[in-house]
Amino acid sequence: MPATRFGDAVTALAAAYTASIALGGVPVYDGDTVTARADQDFIITGHDGSIDNTGALASVAPAGEVTQEWMSLAPPARDEKGSIHCVAVSQTGDAADIPGRRARVQVLLDACEDAATGAQDAAGIMFDGTIQATFVYRQNTQGCAVMCAFTVGYSSPW
Repeated sequence: MPATRFGDAVTALAAAYTASIALGGVPVYDGDTVTARADQDFIITGHDGSIDNTGALASVAPAGEVTQEWMSLAPPARDEKGSIHCVAVSQTGDAADIPGRRARVQVLLDACEDAATGAQDAAGIMFDGTIQATFVYRQNTQGCAVMCAFTVGYSSPW
């Protein structure tokens, strides 16, 4: 048996986002992917939204956290709670379109919330939905982007 269910939780969350009708056509990446930077809109699971010195998403970033508690059952079992960091991004070559990108990121975040809340994979991982979010603007002469770094909670009784 694995020590944690974190990997299973990230995989299940990415699958829930990918299967979402509201996110149809929006690429969902498991971890930072260089090709993601060319997409107008995209979601990354397993990235906390850290940015590098150029304003791009950092190639090394925390993916999430896990805590476990032993339950007094026979046989003993663990109750795992964790969080998965995610990023929703909307970007354009129009440097003046921060309001439009912000509105689009809100739509992406809402669709992610709907896809995750109450979703349960076959192995019993339950998602609690968004537990915190941070919005970041990036704007220069080449365009603008609005990024929402958000964290999704999950639980998995063993």
